[in-house]
Amino acid sequence: FLSFLKQRDGVPLEAMNAIFQPCRQFFYWEETGGELRRRKALTGHVNIKDGCNIMEGPHCQSIMKKFTTKTVIDPETLGFIDQLLPTEGSSCTTCGPVSMFMCHVPLVHKDLRV
Repeated sequence: FLSFLKQRDGVPLEAMNAIFQPCRQFFYWEETGGELRRRKALTGHVNIKDGCNIMEGPHCQSIMKKFTTKTVIDPETLGFIDQLLPTEGSSCTTCGPVSMFMCHVPLVHKDLRV
């Protein structure tokens, strides 16, 4: 089905670029002690084995819309961000700068061997 990914020209890279689009800005508002605080996801602990963290979550534009309207994100979305980019690590993670991408193919994260 996806044998084109084995091609040696630029086809695999172009396919991956079409499927995974970068979330260029990932800002959000968080309320702490009664004050709004602007947050930006810059770093996180990443799984060493996989080299990435993969999760199903909200569309990145919905998070940016809340940011532009100065709306505090809901606890479910905050939980998603905390799981995707944990601030505390373990022996199976490494901390560093992150880039976030959103997949445009439903459920592909369930089996990345596709």
